[in-house]
Parts: sequence; C-alpha cells; structure tokens
Amino acid sequence: MNKICYLTATIAVFTLTLFSCGKDDSTQTIEESNTIVGEWQLLTSTFSVNEDGDTSTDVTDHEKLGKPSIVTFSDDGKVDIIIYSMLNDTLSSHRETGRYTKKDDTTLSLTLTEVGEDEPYAINFERYKIEGKQLTFYTVERYSNIFIEGYFVARRIK
Repeated sequence: MNKICYLTATIAVFTLTLFSCGKDDSTQTIEESNTIVGEWQLLTSTFSVNEDGDTSTDVTDHEKLGKPSIVTFSDDGKVDIIIYSMLNDTLSSHRETGRYTKKDDTTLSLTLTEVGEDEPYAINFERYKIEGKQLTFYTVERYSNIFIEGYFVARRIK
C-alpha cells in the first residue's frame, strides 16, 4: 500500500509537467509563462485507486502537511521531485529524479527513478490547463490489477 501511496503522490507531482517546453518570452513574467521550466508546488491531489475491484478515494490538501511537495523542471529536460505525504500518521518524504518529454500540447512523459532505487519507471499525463500561476492536470495509470485516476492542482513558485 505504501508503494501505491508513493506512486499516486508521484503521479500528482509529475502531472505538473504538461506545459509547453518552448523558450521563455523575455517580456513575460514567470507567473504568466506557459513553460514547464521552473518550480511547482503541489496544492491538492485527488486519487481514485481501484485494486482488484476495491475502490478507494483519497483527497489530500498538501499545503496542510507542513512541508511543500516541489517539482523542479530544468530547461535541459531534467526533473527533480520531492514529495511529502502522511503515512501511518507520520510525515514522510521521498525524492525522484529523471527526465521529461513533451509529446504534444496535451500529453507529457516522465521517466523517473526514486533516489536509492535502480529501476526507472514512466508516467504519462493526458490533460492539463494553466491559468496565471495555477496548473491543473489529470492522469490515468493502469498497472495489471491496479487502476489509478488522479486530479491535481499546483502553483508556480519560481
């Protein structure tokens, strides 16, 4: 179950990557930019997880956790993620690094490796919308007997 929690939290953070990867317009402020490059703080996430026919839904207000979950996208295609979550009434964190690739205007792929692990994995995100400094995004992931649907809200902080 911990692995599912980490996976869903990771999906939340990674969906932040569904922005344009073009060059920044020097006349735009970072708040108005549609580029993915920069730092994003996860605000809320909603996950529905169906495992072997049993469905559970989890809504998390990440601002109330006390430490921000941050995704940093570099202009060279690298991504660095620090995710905080509550597990068994204890605040825990994990870090993932990797690369991102924009497939088109609505989808983005991430290839990530959790720090301390050897096996990378991929996540794809389907829909996103950016308004000002706010990003909303959606993903669906399927793994053999697990179906995860996620909706996320984040804001640009740098």
